[in-house]
Amino acid sequence: EAVKNSFDAYVSGFLVEDCVLLWQPKSDQVGQRGTKIAFPGFELRMSGGAVAGSTLRNGPQQVSESQREFIDLSFRMALMDVACGASSLIIDAPESSLDAVFVERAAQVLGRYAARSEHRLLITSNLIEGDLIPSLMAGAGMTSRQDPRFLDLRDVAAPTAATNLLAADYDRVRSELFDRVARRAGDFVEIGRASCRERV
Repeated sequence: EAVKNSFDAYVSGFLVEDCVLLWQPKSDQVGQRGTKIAFPGFELRMSGGAVAGSTLRNGPQQVSESQREFIDLSFRMALMDVACGASSLIIDAPESSLDAVFVERAAQVLGRYAARSEHRLLITSNLIEGDLIPSLMAGAGMTSRQDPRFLDLRDVAAPTAATNLLAADYDRVRSELFDRVARRAGDFVEIGRASCRERV
């Protein structure tokens, strides 16, 4: 129940569809002559545009690529919440499969996970033009390249032919990234001010 509740909290932030874990142990034989044992397991029911209500999803091919990533992330985070307490989550930024309208939702869920003092979140990303990384960085207050939580692999890794030949292009794109971070940080400040005005 604890895993299901934690999963619900994460997945409802990532996805709009109804998505529910069901406790469904699987009975399987151990060895050729052993008795059957009930192995722990979950199944997933999810709503969808092509069907009424929610249906059992038996494999990753029955959901979209972005749904698959966020269902998997939600389950991993739920397991770590319940079983570990302190944990580290390392992911590659999932922007390639993420609709632009879901960027803010994903940033909020990942930020909420990372904000817990016992969790650590490490996200790797190419220099891309999406808003997920700027939103996460702005939400965490990482507005400067000097922030110790930001690591540019160009500063520590062996240079490649591309990073040598196109160094000026990489510098420009990195500057644009931090411009987007600054804009997102400004948005958060304005949202905070509006929220304060509403409470007053």
